Amino acid sequence: MNEHYNLPALLTENSLIFQQTSGFMSNDFQIQNSAEQVLGDFVTQGDGLSRMVMGSRNFDLIGADGLVYLKLNDEITFGRDRFEIYSGNGERLASVVQNIALFSTKVTVEMAQGLILTLQGSPLKFDFDILAGTHRAAAVSRAWAGMGKGLMGRSRYNIELDPGAPPEIRLAIFGTVLALDLIRAKASKN
Repeated sequence: MNEHYNLPALLTENSLIFQQTSGFMSNDFQIQNSAEQVLGDFVTQGDGLSRMVMGSRNFDLIGADGLVYLKLNDEITFGRDRFEIYSGNGERLASVVQNIALFSTKVTVEMAQGLILTLQGSPLKFDFDILAGTHRAAAVSRAWAGMGKGLMGRSRYNIELDPGAPPEIRLAIFGTVLALDLIRAKASKN
């Protein structure tokens, strides 16, 4: 019997596309399956004034069923970026922390239960694997969004998930991909 029988497609599909849908004062993304059916949306939260002053800092992942599955907060820090990932009901899932490294971007993802996810490859070029121990939980790559979206600066990422990855790992991976896009956007502005 399939253990994921009552989970939404957002948490069971293994080939996903993250397509950026906005960019000026928000950083919204659609999560689509390989047939480009929308499974969920990352939506920037907060009022326009706070986003104008501090940038986009809070995001909700809303499934096609209208439920909030994940909350990502870009914490205010000095020096390195730090993001907190929460489930839709407010339980802490993971922390994403940018480590100080010379000539590269290193990121640590620590799950609430202590599991460390490591990124192997080029995170800011979006060509990397996410490992849980020595096991590959996901492969992430940047993809061509098309001429119109490319000219508007819209990012597109392909994610291949391990079919056995549990929902909390999948959600942490989704939050990590968004956090890396935010880190990349901040780096390109500097």
